[in-house]
Amino acid sequence: MADIYYRAVAALFDASPEKENFTDPTEVLTSSVKLVFSWIILMPISVIVSGKLITQLLRIPGQRGQSFQIKIPLLINLRAQNDEVILGITLFIVTLATTGLVAGKAVYQVFSAGFGIDPGQFNALCIFSSFISVLLSSFLLVLTRLTGVLRRKSDPVLREYDKRIDELASRLPHVQTTDQTSVGDNAPAGHVEESNDPRD
Repeated sequence: MADIYYRAVAALFDASPEKENFTDPTEVLTSSVKLVFSWIILMPISVIVSGKLITQLLRIPGQRGQSFQIKIPLLINLRAQNDEVILGITLFIVTLATTGLVAGKAVYQVFSAGFGIDPGQFNALCIFSSFISVLLSSFLLVLTRLTGVLRRKSDPVLREYDKRIDELASRLPHVQTTDQTSVGDNAPAGHVEESNDPRD
C-alpha cells in the first residue's frame, strides 16, 4: 500500500520513485516546494502580469466579475480582473501547450542545465511558459507602441492631427470659465436691478 502511495506522489511531482526517494520526508518536502513555486506562485504571477500587458492591446467586452489574485504578505499583492484574467490564462495555456508539444524534453534539459536545478519536466515547462508569457506580452506591447510612434512620425495626416491636438491643449490653461451665477445673486443689499422689459 505504501508503495502505491509513493508512486502516486512521484507521478504528481513529475518524478519516478527510482529517481527520487519519496520514502524520505525531506524529498517529499523538496518536491512539494518545487510544485508550489511552479504552479502556486510563479504561474499566477505570470497570468496576472501578462494579462495586464495584453489588455493594453486587446480587450474582450462583456467580461465582468472575473478576478484572480496572488497575495504573499510583505512581498507581493497582485490582482487581475475581468478580461485581464481571461487573456492571461489563455496566453499561459497556449504557451504551455505549444512548448510541451514542440520542445518539451529539450526545454526541460536546457532548464536543468542552465539553472542548475531539476524541478521535473512538467514543473520546468510551467516555469518556462510563465517566463515566455510575460516576455511575449511585453514584446508585443513594446513593438505595438514603437510601431505607433514611428507611424505617427512618418504619416503627414497623423502629424497634423497631433499638431492640432497640441495646439488645443496649449490653449486650455488660458480659457476662463464663466460664472453661471446671475448678477442679481451677487448684487449688494438694497440694490434694485433695472428691467428693460417694455411691459414694466
